Amino acid sequence: MKFYLIQCKHGHVGRDKYLPLVIPVLADSVEQAIGIAKLKPGVKKDHKDWCLKKPTEVDAATYEKAKEIYFGHRYFKKKTRQNLDLFKDELVKEANYTIRDKLKTNTKTYFKKKDLSKFKAKKIKELNQSFRKKLQVDEIDS
Repeated sequence: MKFYLIQCKHGHVGRDKYLPLVIPVLADSVEQAIGIAKLKPGVKKDHKDWCLKKPTEVDAATYEKAKEIYFGHRYFKKKTRQNLDLFKDELVKEANYTIRDKLKTNTKTYFKKKDLSKFKAKKIKELNQSFRKKLQVDEIDS
C-alpha cells in the first residue's frame, strides 16, 4: 500500500463556492486513490474538475500529519457546514458559475426555465413560418 495526498473540492458551502481540502488516501495505485477520494463525504463529485491536483505519493509521516489535519478540520465538525463564517477565509469562488438575472448559474450546462421557454417559443415560431411558406407554395402549385 502507498500513501497519497489528493486536493479536492468540498461542497455544502454554496453552489458558486468550494472548500479546497487535501485528502490523505491509502491505496495500491493512483487510479484506486482517485476512486477512494471521490467517495469521501463532502467532495463535489458532480463537478468535472472535482480533483484540483494530481495525487502525490508521500511517506508515512507526511500521510499521518495530513490525516490529522484533514479529520481535525472544522468542516467536519457537527453542524458547521452551514455556518459559512467559519470557512470564509478558506472558500474559493467557482470559476464556472456566474450570476445572470440575479440567479447563480453554470452558464455551460444549466438552462433556466425562462431561457428554455424562450428557446421553445423561438423554435415554434420558426416552424410555423416554414409551415406557412410551404402552404403558400402548395397553393401556388395547384
